[in-house]
Amino acid sequence: MAGGKDEGYITLLFKSLYGLKQVPRTWVETLGRELEALGLVRLEIEYSIYTLMNRKDKELKGVYVGSDLIIAVYVDDILIIGRNKIVI
Repeated sequence: MAGGKDEGYITLLFKSLYGLKQVPRTWVETLGRELEALGLVRLEIEYSIYTLMNRKDKELKGVYVGSDLIIAVYVDDILIIGRNKIVI
């Protein structure tokens, strides 16, 4: 049914899901709030990377140990890197 009623509904559905300019911003804000609620911290130099460090009580004595969990977000892709499967 070219140009029919069904095509109009599909166009409206597509616009409602992907056509709004606020959708990416809302996605980033919502994801950021949820990750920060889990204890992750967003890097100041790269806003799309969140880290979790569980070494609050230990002194590092000048040695960089690194994060226990890193989450990188690019558009709608998420990369999760961790020291062990339990943390991931």
